[in-house]
Amino acid sequence: MFLFLFIASAFAHVTLCNNARNYQLYISSVSLYPSDEVVAGQMVTLRVNYSTPVPITEGTSKTTVRYHGWPLPPYTESICNIISCPIKPGKHNFTYSFPYPYSLPGRTMTNIIWYDSNVTLMCLTITLRTISNIY
Repeated sequence: MFLFLFIASAFAHVTLCNNARNYQLYISSVSLYPSDEVVAGQMVTLRVNYSTPVPITEGTSKTTVRYHGWPLPPYTESICNIISCPIKPGKHNFTYSFPYPYSLPGRTMTNIIWYDSNVTLMCLTITLRTISNIY
């Protein structure tokens, strides 16, 4: 299970982690649904359109969350659990849906990094906000 630990907001903000880097996956667009408020247990969908000039046979996904600046334990798994490997050169996309697991009201910043043998394949930063499911 690919577990993204992040929070969606009325003003969801998705960017490359470091615009100066040259990643192996060139991100053309990213969308997040819902793009407004999310509560614990609600389904969240991330869609990424990308291209790559080189074949990618394996890699690791590492998701790190900072809740109000405090780091939560990272989650790591094979990217081949998320998308079909090998990835051939060309244009691709993936969509991943998951139930939002936490009830952490407020703002969170999430870094999602894919890497293979210390080469960064992709890195996204998502800044989001959630509402509590406790009323």
